[in-house]
Amino acid sequence: MKYLISAFFIFAILLSGCTGNQPNVTSQARSIDLHILNDKQVDFNGDLMTIAELEKELGHVQNPNNTILEFKVNKDATMGAVTDVQEILRAKGALKINYSTLN
Repeated sequence: MKYLISAFFIFAILLSGCTGNQPNVTSQARSIDLHILNDKQVDFNGDLMTIAELEKELGHVQNPNNTILEFKVNKDATMGAVTDVQEILRAKGALKINYSTLN
């Protein structure tokens, strides 16, 4: 009986401290799609543009700290293009990024 009570209290203490690993995303967060097609062209929310144009376009994003960026990369893009885009995103304050690759 003593072990059962001890196990119950240990379980209750561990369970009360568990909050889960949920991202801190409010209902106000919005999502933006960014797809690197190749070394020169990106698809930003359905608009085709160069990486240089992307930098200007990201300047128009309001509240980048509350924006989730869906970042996709084609197999035709080089790591250099990915790094260039990542540096732009970092400079513009886009901190919440989901990465995926495409065939």
